[in-house]
Amino acid sequence: MLKFTFTETGFYLELLPESLESWLPPRLTLMLKAGQSITLERCSASFVLAASTRCRRELAALMRLEDEGAIAVSPCDAETLEVSLRGTWLTSRKDLPEGVFLATLTPPTEAMLYNLWQQEARQNHIGAQG
Repeated sequence: MLKFTFTETGFYLELLPESLESWLPPRLTLMLKAGQSITLERCSASFVLAASTRCRRELAALMRLEDEGAIAVSPCDAETLEVSLRGTWLTSRKDLPEGVFLATLTPPTEAMLYNLWQQEARQNHIGAQG
């Protein structure tokens, strides 16, 4: 599973071995015990990757492996691509764009997307997590 943590300053991506079904219940229980509000909804989230030939080729292959609509790729400009994923949004503050987005794809697809993001993060000096 891919876990995107969105903060005020950006996002971090982690590749988790757990499924959504095993990861989510303990977090929801903790939030409830802490008295936090919970918003949980199905939606999509996007991130940007460099539009290199290699990246385009790998994303095209990943799109063929997944269910239709699980991954969408759109050009932002000549140098970048927007990758959109379907998943689940979890936040304690619905009015803020901070929270966790979880996307469940096939393990090879998750690993490849994570690796592409890590390469992008290293090239742009973004703090890669995972």
